[in-house]
Amino acid sequence: MPLCFEPEQKEYYTPTKAVAEEIIHTAYGQNGLLTTIMRASMLFGEGDTTSTPQIVQNARAGRGKFQIGDGLNLFDFSYVGNTAYAHILAAKALVRESNAADPIAEDSEVNGEAFVVTNGEPCPFWDFTCAMGAAAGYPVKKEEIWIIPATMYCLFGIVFDWTVWIISLGRRESIINRRMGKYLTMTRTFDISKAKERLGYAPQVTMQEGIDRAACDIR
Repeated sequence: MPLCFEPEQKEYYTPTKAVAEEIIHTAYGQNGLLTTIMRASMLFGEGDTTSTPQIVQNARAGRGKFQIGDGLNLFDFSYVGNTAYAHILAAKALVRESNAADPIAEDSEVNGEAFVVTNGEPCPFWDFTCAMGAAAGYPVKKEEIWIIPATMYCLFGIVFDWTVWIISLGRRESIINRRMGKYLTMTRTFDISKAKERLGYAPQVTMQEGIDRAACDIR
């Protein structure tokens, strides 16, 4: 798929990734440089400073009892250890290509290519947050979960967005906002067959083991 930039892509963060990929791809082949692009999906695990601690913090504060939408939206996650392993495989493949006496078959090339790397275990997003909370010591029973319709959350998001924007004179963003409502209810899964075929990638750590390790690191 083509990279998506502004103004088609409204989220500022996403075009920064596209720009980074464009820089890497432009460098491909210059002065003998070999490059490859690795794409992970919602990293989690030890050392993570974004999604993992936020989910555990929500669970600790009792917010793990809230769910936005019907909870059926599937998500692909990338455990940090598996992602690091994929990078090592890619580096080794680039070294092999640089030392190869004969041209590499086009359907086997790693140099100049992009690879999506996940755990290969898509699961409902809210099942993941519940599992992370439970692993951190804050379990929630299914009957205790409060389901907030996505449309209602979106309305709250609009109100909070504008309220915080007005009070802060545009310098802050509300924690509850329309953008989060979209990401918390969307289906976001990926095909990792290219990484398996060309890099020999296979996740070394399962989702549950990765969740246990991540939660232990946060506690």
